[in-house]
Amino acid sequence: MHSRRNHNNLSLPTDQLRPTAVTSSFLSPKTPFSQHRVFLLERSPPPSPGLPVPDRELAGKAATGSRGRLFRRLLLIVLGTLSLALWGTNLLYSYNRSENESPLHGKGRQYDMVEASELPDEPCAIIVKDHNRRTKWTVYIPSTLGFPLKPSQYAEICLQSVEMSHHVAEQTKSHSKRHQGYYQQDPHFVDVLEAWQQGLLPSEQDEHTRPNDGTDVCKKSLTYVLETSDAGMGNALLGLWMSYGLAQHEGRAFFIDDSRWAYGNYSTYFQSPPKPNCRSPRPSQIVPCPHTARHIVVSAAITKHTFGHAFIDEWEDPRRMNVQRQHKIFALLRTGYDALFKLRYDDATYVEKRVQSLYNPTTTAGGLNIAIHIRRGDRHPFEYQYSKDYLPTARFLDSAVSLVTNYFASGHHFPGTPVDRRDPLAPSAVSPISTDADSIAAIMHNYSSSLVLASDDAALYKSSDLAPPTTTRAQSHIVLATKSELLASATKQGTRPNKFVDDVSGWEGGFYASMFWGLGMPRDKEHARSYSFESPVGEEAMRLRELLARSYLLDLSVLGRADAVICAVGSAACRILGVMVGWEGVGGTEEDVCKKRVY
Repeated sequence: MHSRRNHNNLSLPTDQLRPTAVTSSFLSPKTPFSQHRVFLLERSPPPSPGLPVPDRELAGKAATGSRGRLFRRLLLIVLGTLSLALWGTNLLYSYNRSENESPLHGKGRQYDMVEASELPDEPCAIIVKDHNRRTKWTVYIPSTLGFPLKPSQYAEICLQSVEMSHHVAEQTKSHSKRHQGYYQQDPHFVDVLEAWQQGLLPSEQDEHTRPNDGTDVCKKSLTYVLETSDAGMGNALLGLWMSYGLAQHEGRAFFIDDSRWAYGNYSTYFQSPPKPNCRSPRPSQIVPCPHTARHIVVSAAITKHTFGHAFIDEWEDPRRMNVQRQHKIFALLRTGYDALFKLRYDDATYVEKRVQSLYNPTTTAGGLNIAIHIRRGDRHPFEYQYSKDYLPTARFLDSAVSLVTNYFASGHHFPGTPVDRRDPLAPSAVSPISTDADSIAAIMHNYSSSLVLASDDAALYKSSDLAPPTTTRAQSHIVLATKSELLASATKQGTRPNKFVDDVSGWEGGFYASMFWGLGMPRDKEHARSYSFESPVGEEAMRLRELLARSYLLDLSVLGRADAVICAVGSAACRILGVMVGWEGVGGTEEDVCKKRVY
């Protein structure tokens, strides 16, 4: 099954696809290998309007069949749209779905079967014949390509695997369902290792050249590739944790590949992950699909395959309602978080000291530590009214006031002297809509409680309604600076920026992907808009990315230790905080105000 584009719109009839025994010229003359293979050849797009009109007489002969195919395609499009809409409601592990990131859907690709006697130069799904002449399929990855493959190659293999599985089932008249269960074995799929052993694929003979520490190759494994076109770190962490939890459940050794991660080395931010007691397999054995393969790879490019509808059907609890249905999925995330979210030692030490100094006084006084995370930048809320704007900061503060008042009104111990309910600053007498910064600060003081803030928008820390004493910054170890702070720092150091060139920019407004990709890069207009995840990264650019990521992780670490968290679910940071807080804080009822929760 070959994934090359068919620019000449070539195809072969099905009756010409029977493999015949010939010697493959792909192999060395010393290693004869007789197999004829069938690949998928992607069809060319329809003719453009500028080309001559096709022969209508020939087109009319296929009209009847075309209408049927058109109806089926329209039906699939409608069903697919509905499925994607349902998928979008999942807030625990939704990822950014850019064109580069999720090429598994919306492409409308079609393939023709093409027979060839040589193995291709690119990875693909192929049809082979076993020793009993039964039709099988497997995934072929040339050993010369290394690891990992490009995201688009992994995505293409998964698309081909679905088509090839369906095609072989039709050819063998096994009538298997097109959409199989998550753990349903395809009887026609041959794992790469077994294909080597049976001579269906040429085995690699240079095993002695691989590093060997005396351990055996893992029987099953999952490798998570930290490569993504998403500038943010949050979705990568969620995918990493989910994959680790899934690997533990399936008894797979777990490996992390950070060779092409936009943030550099994993060890820059975290302690070493748990080490398997076995070696990783050869790169040509690690495939993205099907999921039942011995050694699989997971990346952002194939999220929709690994954690798609089949995964949801398998892991959701049909006996429960709403978010309660996802308790098993949450458990996978939490397993990954517990095992992998261990900050580098100096950052972890800072977090412990910061948490004690920030939260212990409030806890001792009997109050609540309430964390607030506000995401700005290029992330907008799900709520339609603010879908092109941001949630007002008053929303977050109102939620904090309601949380504190409900908590103590529900019979919990009230710290200090009881509040005079006739006092205009008492929580019960203040309308959440009309509360100003001074009123909210007084309410929090009245209840011996505190508000801890983190945001990607550096200007929010000094805004009139969030500046101290209303809130306290989560951490000050690595902070995002505003432009005015940068200019003040430059003046203090005796350097004056060119007043005619705006070469100083702060983090007002929040985190934007374009700003991230341009960190440390030349600021000329010619290249300013061309930076992306594929742009080469210099030493200075990587240093800035590392500082940005560490600041983000420190913020989350401190906020996650609060008694309650208020955030907008549209951001990956909010979903991460939900994992940190725990299932009771995410899946509990609104009446459980005494429990640690995310609001």
